Amino acid sequence: MGSDIQIFVILKEDAEEHKRKAINKLSLMVRKLFDDGRMEHTREAMAEKPLPGEHKGNCHNIALGFMTDLIIAGYGQGWFWVQGVNKNRGLKHSWLEYDGFFVDGTEKQKEKPDQLTVSIGEVGHAYKARGITKILKRRNAAQTQKWIFSQAKDEA
Repeated sequence: MGSDIQIFVILKEDAEEHKRKAINKLSLMVRKLFDDGRMEHTREAMAEKPLPGEHKGNCHNIALGFMTDLIIAGYGQGWFWVQGVNKNRGLKHSWLEYDGFFVDGTEKQKEKPDQLTVSIGEVGHAYKARGITKILKRRNAAQTQKWIFSQAKDEA
């Protein structure tokens, strides 16, 4: 089932061995979750097409879906749903972090823009590449669940 998701690992060639092992372990875990069909909210959010006039891709829905799937699968411990901003461009972005690595399901491949892609790399690289200048929110699994329930309560 997961063959339609491509995972890119972004790590410097001269990265320390423990980082290589950690990112490999993380990418294998993410791959297994997709292959086992446990990432249905994430997959749905990644495949969602924007409405006319909307910004392409919805990083907030993708990150929230990913965190939700992790919680449901029993893997939420140690993960964070992070929201930051690029002040220079005035853009907000959402992604996940785990053990010093970012996990982002919003990347689009130039050659294959419809290919669902998850990128995994070092947090510092992601902040620099996306121009993240400020972290707005960082929610662990329990905080994410509390936020979801508060949103549901507000809508009721």
